[in-house]
Amino acid sequence: MRTLEDRINQAISHFLTKNKLKKLDRASMAKYCGASVAAVGQWINGKTGSLDSLKNAKAAQYLGVNPYWLAGDTKYNMVDTSGDKKLDNNID
Repeated sequence: MRTLEDRINQAISHFLTKNKLKKLDRASMAKYCGASVAAVGQWINGKTGSLDSLKNAKAAQYLGVNPYWLAGDTKYNMVDTSGDKKLDNNID
């Protein structure tokens, strides 16, 4: 996954599948992340190249993915599958 657009769309697909939903509630995600609905749309549509660290962490937490992966760090998988580690974004 090269771009934020690619990664966020893959994360959304994961979120929808995991939660048995058909469509992302952009307003809910925006509120959770402290962003506008328009900003979330820009993330999804590739108008934004990166997120600040807090929004990245909140978006990752909302979507249930690794924040390092969402930020583009190729050393990490989208979802931690080790079973022994739990990501603690420590942002609540």
